[in-house]
Amino acid sequence: MFLSGSREADGLTSHGAGIFDLTEDGTRLFLNAVAYLSGPPVTAPVLTVQREGGNLILSWQPTGGTLESSSDLAAWTPVAGATSPVTVPMTAAQAFYRVRQ
Repeated sequence: MFLSGSREADGLTSHGAGIFDLTEDGTRLFLNAVAYLSGPPVTAPVLTVQREGGNLILSWQPTGGTLESSSDLAAWTPVAGATSPVTVPMTAAQAFYRVRQ
């Protein structure tokens, strides 16, 4: 529980008192508590694509993610043994790629 004010402020009832009376330090304390209880930030993987001759070079950060491919965006399949970077020949069938943590 985090209490943020008093009920005595300006004669307001318990329904309105204390709602907006955090000091600057109290606001910082509240936001730090929310950040701590929310856990570490989640960073989505970033997939980059480069063309090199007749190939595409797919790389991603962080490198621990799993590369997946799909031909229709409905079903995704892990690309077996793929580690960043991976080379994909442009002569292959149409495919979509994504990285999942």
